[in-house]
Amino acid sequence: IIDSQLPRLTRLEHATYVIDNSNDLTSLTNQVNALHETLTHD
Repeated sequence: IIDSQLPRLTRLEHATYVIDNSNDLTSLTNQVNALHETLTHD
């Protein structure tokens, strides 16, 4: 299954939204909250 996936860079280039979870929990929370606001904004 993994061999059939697109390379990471290709997936990132095609993504509409990306959340980077390689940093601390505060950074992740901020990104999730910002995306939630974007997606639920009227």
